[in-house]
Amino acid sequence: IPYEKSCKVIVEDTPGFHYHVTYQTYSPNNKVETYTAKLSDEAIKELNTTLRIWRNLDEPYKSPSPSIIGTSPVSKTVSNNVTIPAGKKSVVFSSQSPACIDTLTLKLPQNMKPISLKRLIIRGYWDGEASPSIETPLLDFFGCGFQEVVHSSLPLVVKPGEYICRFPMPFGKSGRIEIVNGGSEPVSIEVSTEYRQFDKLNPDALYFHAKWHRILTVEGVPYTILKASGRGHYVGCTMSMQGQRWLSFLEGDELIYVDGEKEPSIHGTGTEDYFNCGWYFATGLVSQPLHGLTYKTDWDQVGAYRLHIPDYIPFSKEITVNIEHGGENDYPEADYSSTAYFYQNEPHKDFFPPINPAKVNLPRRPYQPVPYSIEAESLKSSAFNGKLEMVRWEDITESWCGTITPTLIPKAENAAISFTLPVETTDLYRIIGYLAKGSNYGKIMCSVDGVQFSQVDTYSKQDTLPSGPIVLASVLLEKGTHEIVLTIGDKNPEGKMPFITVDKFVLESNSAWIREWKVIGPFALRGLNDADPPETDGYNPDASYQGLNGVVSWQKLSAKRNGFVPLGELFDPKDVVRVYAAAKIISPDERDTELLLGAVDGVKVYLNGKQVFLIGGWRPAEPDQHRVKVHLKNGENILLFKTLAAKQFGIYARFRDPYGELKYE
Repeated sequence: IPYEKSCKVIVEDTPGFHYHVTYQTYSPNNKVETYTAKLSDEAIKELNTTLRIWRNLDEPYKSPSPSIIGTSPVSKTVSNNVTIPAGKKSVVFSSQSPACIDTLTLKLPQNMKPISLKRLIIRGYWDGEASPSIETPLLDFFGCGFQEVVHSSLPLVVKPGEYICRFPMPFGKSGRIEIVNGGSEPVSIEVSTEYRQFDKLNPDALYFHAKWHRILTVEGVPYTILKASGRGHYVGCTMSMQGQRWLSFLEGDELIYVDGEKEPSIHGTGTEDYFNCGWYFATGLVSQPLHGLTYKTDWDQVGAYRLHIPDYIPFSKEITVNIEHGGENDYPEADYSSTAYFYQNEPHKDFFPPINPAKVNLPRRPYQPVPYSIEAESLKSSAFNGKLEMVRWEDITESWCGTITPTLIPKAENAAISFTLPVETTDLYRIIGYLAKGSNYGKIMCSVDGVQFSQVDTYSKQDTLPSGPIVLASVLLEKGTHEIVLTIGDKNPEGKMPFITVDKFVLESNSAWIREWKVIGPFALRGLNDADPPETDGYNPDASYQGLNGVVSWQKLSAKRNGFVPLGELFDPKDVVRVYAAAKIISPDERDTELLLGAVDGVKVYLNGKQVFLIGGWRPAEPDQHRVKVHLKNGENILLFKTLAAKQFGIYARFRDPYGELKYE
């Protein structure tokens, strides 16, 4: 929307509104014609052409203005089939004259293993340069960092087994596109390249670049999508993000710095907002000409793209495109990767390390750190009838992780691995193991302090994967140390003696949940330090107060079987509100114990009128996610939660009670 003097954007009746307006300024010498809804015939013709292309992205098209790139264009097409041996590379396009690649189409076999597909690297070289202007895994180049996903954008289209790129790629002397096979098997690819050959490339034509970057995020340091020096413009990126604890990494803003500025020209409002979506991509997958969400799972995995084609971001000297992870770069160890698309003059400078095709791994599996877990490598361990090795996770799986895991390599039947578990507090526990499963694994027997409890099966035909939580035993453990022994069973279905790989243990309390609650609300959502009468007046189950929508009173609410107290079901508000939940605990004596709780986002907790816990921020409610040391009086005790309520919001709470002596009312 061009404007000559000024522009104002007004939005009305939008509670909870987030906005992001991007604008570009020009020097006073530039003539700008203010936008008008009355378009000229020529403008209408161009608009209709644009709409036809944008509404039919799967259909082929070419740029209508080749003269902006070079002189005397001649259209050409070259097609060929290439077979790339394992560990080798093949040139899929080459030209020794000025030209511009319009469309590059690659067709790959449909039966390729995910890791083989991931280890195909595309490289592009212009005018005989030694360092590639394009270097990225093929999947990531086409916006498929996790796996092949069918979608269509203006420059990139993915169909089953077919990849189409329509980014114009001009070069003044020579151009070469090659694909490197970092996998363990040969790959056959059908290639078709449509390009225009010129007598001469225009001197101000910029060259296409695509650069891939991947790291585990670092506390306090934003993730860098692009860093480039020279003259050019940034036209977008694709990103693949794998978190470890919910989607709160999406709280990160994009920060774009142009030509050495100290403050960013563009400072966004959140990651999903940058990709033209919102509310943690709540509306699901989308594929549009300039933005899309191509991948999202329940395991904190997000794949998205954003293209700045009509709103490209120019730079004269340099550009840095960063994005935060979490609200304040406070989401370390998230697996972030991106491919940035940009045009610039040559020669370019590389800021990211070159890619080793054989070392490119799939994104980190949904393999999440568990609160209060005990890493197996930190425990005293020993092996019987086998060899104990400390193995890095990526050495036994195609997933990139970096975790060190004790692994039992059996040498005879009844091979076993033992660990000494420290127990800080006497309680009823479920001992939960996080193991590996796969074709090298099988049945395992578990015993604790010489008593056998369970048999589990970790065999799978698939690649080695994290097992997720497996309950190994339910047992009363006194404070001190205890021995857990894992023993292999019979040979697995492939005739192998099973390995045992242990990542971590969790000692989960098996004490009773607080199931009966009194709840009051809703109250207006304010800060945790702003108090309502249930907080200031003390607990009175017969009291009524002025709430958000009228007078409110205490209501009964029962926890679900898993201990979850579903606050959202009681109020069913359209937006997030504040509520209070209270429970009465009868103790047979005065005692020190631990309160185990979980709550959505911010929560304040009182016991007998004294604040015992406070936390802000964003998180889902999970059992026992916080442990608070508390003191119970002999007789009646009142527990009060100040928390949030909305759809699917709720709390968990229980006290350590190994002998079942506490009563709840």
